[in-house]
Amino acid sequence: MRVAIIGTVGIPARYGGFETLAEQLAEHAASDLQVTVYCSKKAYQTHPQTYKHANLVYLSLDANGVQSIFYDILSILHAIKRNDVLLILGVSGTIILPFVRLIFPFRKIITNIDGLEWKRDKWNKLARKFLRYSESLAIHYSDQVIADNQAIRQYVADTYGANPKLIAYGANHCDTPSPPDSRFAEGSYDFTVCRIEPENNIHLILQAYAAMPAEKLVIVGNWQISEYGKQLRKQYAAYTHIYLLDPIYDLYELNKLRKHCKYYLHGHSAGGTNPSLVEAMYLKRNIIAFDVTYNKETTEHEAAYFKDVHELVAIVSGNALVNNAAVNFEIANRRYAWSVIAQQYKALYLTPKALDNTIKVSIITVVLNNQLFIEEAIRSVLSQSYANIEYIVVDGGSTDGSIEIIKRYQDKISTFISEPDSGPYDAMNKGIEMATGDVIGFLHADDFYSHSDVIAKMVYCLQEPDTDSVYSDLEYVSRRDKNLVIRKWKAGLLNTKSFYKGWMPPHPTFFLKKSIYKQLGGYNIKLKSSADYELMLRMLCLHKLKAAYIPEVLVKMRVGGQSNRSFTNRVKAHLEDRKVWKMLGLKPRWYTLWMKPLQKIKQYF
Repeated sequence: MRVAIIGTVGIPARYGGFETLAEQLAEHAASDLQVTVYCSKKAYQTHPQTYKHANLVYLSLDANGVQSIFYDILSILHAIKRNDVLLILGVSGTIILPFVRLIFPFRKIITNIDGLEWKRDKWNKLARKFLRYSESLAIHYSDQVIADNQAIRQYVADTYGANPKLIAYGANHCDTPSPPDSRFAEGSYDFTVCRIEPENNIHLILQAYAAMPAEKLVIVGNWQISEYGKQLRKQYAAYTHIYLLDPIYDLYELNKLRKHCKYYLHGHSAGGTNPSLVEAMYLKRNIIAFDVTYNKETTEHEAAYFKDVHELVAIVSGNALVNNAAVNFEIANRRYAWSVIAQQYKALYLTPKALDNTIKVSIITVVLNNQLFIEEAIRSVLSQSYANIEYIVVDGGSTDGSIEIIKRYQDKISTFISEPDSGPYDAMNKGIEMATGDVIGFLHADDFYSHSDVIAKMVYCLQEPDTDSVYSDLEYVSRRDKNLVIRKWKAGLLNTKSFYKGWMPPHPTFFLKKSIYKQLGGYNIKLKSSADYELMLRMLCLHKLKAAYIPEVLVKMRVGGQSNRSFTNRVKAHLEDRKVWKMLGLKPRWYTLWMKPLQKIKQYF
């Protein structure tokens, strides 16, 4: 497959985040991908034809400023004839996409819209209007839109009704064995590196540190590129505790400063997952960031945040030491690895069709006194790449601290209630009644999704007009160690004889259209442990609804279910299973209900 990367200055990366992204995608490109990166000829003294695993094409235009529009347009027109997939980074040239779509309807176009470029203060009113219009065209005419931050993804979903794919920026390229800079003792100064632009709030940071002569500040940036930067450098040149250094493009040299600072300051107020921020996280820096949703999403709300000069002064000069380096590294190591990100991009190249993002999915979590695991279940839902999700949490009146944990995420939960109920199936029915989605799925408080694309995969199947439900494989994991797999439930395909052979799909993976619940009802709360079995037997065997099967582990479930906790409970569950068949007017084979527990044996092998 031939993939063209468009919209950067080029590689080797010497400018910003998109350039590093292009370089890393080239470096981690699989052998079955032929990658071409478009480069600005003016930015490089030499012009090799290849770099790492990518071919290079040079255009004699600047990749920034007004020329970037024409640079991107020419790159798109050149690439569209020669490649299967166009990965466009930014929206400067996307005004050409309606024309490209008309002439080349079968080429795949993927656009990473960056961080709402039209909001940047450096653009005049006309440029902002153009960039916002370009953004709308990119979202409308791309097969897939990428957002590198949850806040950007939500903005696109709310503004355009689109379903962008969430793929973050990488950081694990940035670590070098750099010793401290000889000019500054380790931990004796605070540091930031960025473009010197108003939306990066350099003026605010400088004003704060001017009021703190005991705190040393080092800033690396392109001071001479704009009047804004020139004026700031002139204004603060006399402060002996503030060091305004020229750009440093060599990673080894840059890390002499940023790897050994006390605090890393991140003043960006526009953008998505900013490269300098995730790199500082990976370098285990204590981070103080500007208080905007993008930065909070990137750092999972674990950094210190400021909105103005007074708040920044209070944090830096306060008695409490900012100490978030370890958690920053854990987040970066988990979310911002280039090998993972390259695979996510490749999956988009190969995705055969676009999602119908108008399908609203209601996810329901029921909980009672599960403070150990409820937060992981919630975060599992909130991390999903599919944007059109309604999340409902039904608590049965917890007294162990679960409610306090849930309320931390209440701004991201669509509906939350806490009241006594008659058991989990009663709570699940409450969730169904409250749900407004087209599709309903349950994620129990002990469970979590195996990755961020679970709901998207479900929707791929459920957008087919004749599919009523979908299910997948499931893994049982240890309550003490979620990475320790105890059993593997490979569900397999449903056929007319499946239930009669003791088969059933894993209930935590079972998604069903809301219209079916309205027509055929929810869970039978008269049953103690078999209400989920009864519902699926009723839907799939009695009413013969069509179910799609995804042969992949999409849900992980902690061991310790109620019906399996003792031999007595297992016997009671078996008797209740027999009752279910009779209630539905179905006649099992003599071996059906004996086969049901026997089906579990193969899950251990």
